Amino acid sequence: SADRVPEGAETAPLGQPRQGDVAVDGDYTEEASDAPAEADGSPTEAPAASTPVAEASQAADGGMLSETIGMFDIYFEPRKINIPANTDVRLVLVNNGEAPHSFEIKGQETVVDVEPRTSAELVVNLKPGSYKFICDVPGHKQVGMNGVIVAK
Repeated sequence: SADRVPEGAETAPLGQPRQGDVAVDGDYTEEASDAPAEADGSPTEAPAASTPVAEASQAADGGMLSETIGMFDIYFEPRKINIPANTDVRLVLVNNGEAPHSFEIKGQETVVDVEPRTSAELVVNLKPGSYKFICDVPGHKQVGMNGVIVAK
């Protein structure tokens, strides 16, 4: 999943069912966990076993670790990403949807807007913990466009 989606490539159909929602209230928890935390710090139920979990992968040339996150109408795929803590990781955001989307990591000062059928990249370096990410377009987070990055 660390490769870019080529322009014109097949994408998932619009309205594809979402897999298990991930709680997005609060920013992050200092202790890395497989389960996201609620705003009060108590763990929530872990995503369903069928929820894909992505591991950041290293570029073939030995360069920076990279992970691709697909943006669809209205969900992210994958919804959970494991990355090494205190390491630069490139996130490639590919908007496969028909609507504009954004990518915000709660507790960080990062918001990236991605227009339909385009992509954007950002580099993150996170301390150990679980970090919620959301689409900040009005209404998208509320209907399940969210996920979690676990930095270990």
